[in-house]
Amino acid sequence: YAFECCRDLNTINIPDSVKTIGDGAFQSCTSLRNIMIPSGISKINKHTFEYCGNLISICIPKSVKHINDYAFGRCNALSTIYYDGTQEEWKDINISNYCNDTLLNTNIEYLKTIDIKSSNDIITSQINRSDSSSSDVIK
Repeated sequence: YAFECCRDLNTINIPDSVKTIGDGAFQSCTSLRNIMIPSGISKINKHTFEYCGNLISICIPKSVKHINDYAFGRCNALSTIYYDGTQEEWKDINISNYCNDTLLNTNIEYLKTIDIKSSNDIITSQINRSDSSSSDVIK
């Protein structure tokens, strides 16, 4: 629960050196709008982004193989997932059905062979169309 309830946190740039994100690490970060998960992460733990009600996009690398209970629970603004893999690879991820409804019903953009780091441009473009505020851009 490292950053739990950091209500002024609106973007996250998790370094590639991070290999584990603990349970509830960003739970209730209500201003969080964009997330880029580094390619070394294989599991998104319980409650990691739960109650991040303003989260609109997330970039998930194909290294992620498990998304646990409540990982994206009550992330009702989530509108796009950028996945660094194919639709078939996405289907192979073990995603808990328990309180991840928003994640399971969100638009997924399959980036296929695009390097996850280059997807910053995709996220920036998506955000700039809906909100011109520079504080919402992942750098």
